[in-house]
Amino acid sequence: FEYMMNRLRLSSSFSLDDYEMKTGSAKTNIMTLLLQAQEQGLMQQQHENWQVTNKGHRFLNHLLEMFL
Repeated sequence: FEYMMNRLRLSSSFSLDDYEMKTGSAKTNIMTLLLQAQEQGLMQQQHENWQVTNKGHRFLNHLLEMFL
C-alpha cells in the first residue's frame, strides 16, 4: 500500500492500470476501498482515473488510514 500512500498525497489522478503496473497487485484488491472513499466524498472517479477530492485532501489522514 506504499504506492497508495504516495499517490493519495498528490493532486493528480491515477489509473487502476497504473496501480497494477507499479505494485504488481490486482486492481480488484483496492476497488472496495476506492468505492468506500468515493461514497464518503474523499475520492472521485473520472473515466478510468481516480483522484482525491478537496474533501479528501482536508481529511487526508482518514483517507490514508482506509488504505492501511
